[in-house]
Amino acid sequence: PKGSRILELGYGGAETAGKILERGFIYYGVDISEHLYENAKKNYSNYIKNEQAYFYQGSLEEKLNFKDNFFDLVISINTLHNLKLNDLEKSITEIERLGKNKFICVESYKNEFEQFNLQCWALTAETIIDTNSWKWLLKKFLYTGDYEFIYFS
Repeated sequence: PKGSRILELGYGGAETAGKILERGFIYYGVDISEHLYENAKKNYSNYIKNEQAYFYQGSLEEKLNFKDNFFDLVISINTLHNLKLNDLEKSITEIERLGKNKFICVESYKNEFEQFNLQCWALTAETIIDTNSWKWLLKKFLYTGDYEFIYFS
């Protein structure tokens, strides 16, 4: 419903923020990039003034200063592959803690061809693993939300 709180981890250019805000939700976003943070503050200043949008600069593996289940939805789309394995556990555990509902989309592969394409595309990636390994990790980290994989065929 309108007024729901949505947290996006890794907002990048903040395109998703615009779509969320247009629908009447309250948007929170965290991204490590200072440049993207400054752009988001400038581009969404009216929403920020009206307390409909909150942008933070920070690392995805840090514990965020919000109560458990504070957000109606926590999303992370095509960002988690940039974390090292031990930081990935921290981030996924934090997603689980913060969200009543959760959605993660990660890059993965099912064969060597897709693995090669993914490695060529995700130059900053720290975690490039196959679909079964992602599923195993999500289970190991006690993640209960929805997830999806994208492939580079």
